[in-house]
Amino acid sequence: MFYTLDTFDKLFKELAKEPTYNYKTSQFEVEVLESGKQQVIINTLGHSPKNIQVDVTEEFVHIIAKKEEGTSRFVKDIDLKLTVGTDYDGTKSEAKFENGLLVLLIDKKNERKSRTLKISY
Repeated sequence: MFYTLDTFDKLFKELAKEPTYNYKTSQFEVEVLESGKQQVIINTLGHSPKNIQVDVTEEFVHIIAKKEEGTSRFVKDIDLKLTVGTDYDGTKSEAKFENGLLVLLIDKKNERKSRTLKISY
């Protein structure tokens, strides 16, 4: 097999990109978008959006949904507590419900600017 310089150039450009984080389970998926925000997609199929509770702190996102009476036996209660990571702020989150999925966008923390203190004497 022959490799051209173009092939190696593409490979090195791909390796030089910032690493992206993508984690997927059957219940949720986490991905860092190009904008820098974390996108968390939670499978809430069978749950009504009005019965899903999302509590946030700077460090955690807690998703709670109770199974309603009369729903399929395959629908389970959801009690999911996720750590958002040190670079993100859970209180700066947006939530939307679409097609049985809860989609959360979690923004990065604002970096606090330093300031000079005046010394009293």
